[in-house]
Amino acid sequence: ATRRVVIGRDADIADGELRQVKVPSTPDGGSEGAVLLARIDGQLFATGASCSHYSAPLAQGVAAKDKMHVVCPWHDAAFDLRTGQPVRGAGLQAIPTYPVTVENGNIVAELPKFMEDFVTPKMARKS
Repeated sequence: ATRRVVIGRDADIADGELRQVKVPSTPDGGSEGAVLLARIDGQLFATGASCSHYSAPLAQGVAAKDKMHVVCPWHDAAFDLRTGQPVRGAGLQAIPTYPVTVENGNIVAELPKFMEDFVTPKMARKS
């Protein structure tokens, strides 16, 4: 089950900005959590807010525009904002990614009822 949550105003997020947004719990038992909202090259992304290494706040990290990565502020782990997959940092779990749309100037994310901090990374298929 998913829920649609307004996580910001389109006009408020600058290109290259990383912002942590708190997600409230819902009356039907949806858990509270946090998402990382990022705009890179004009595109909006919403992912889990914490690094899967030591749960560092990714919003304090760096957006690598050329690679569509967010780099953790603590130990340099990096995640692809499009897929949540770890691109640097051995053995790390992936961070969840969420669909984002802009509706009437609001940034709306499709979030699961139960927020997860981390997800199992997709294994690279051997060709």
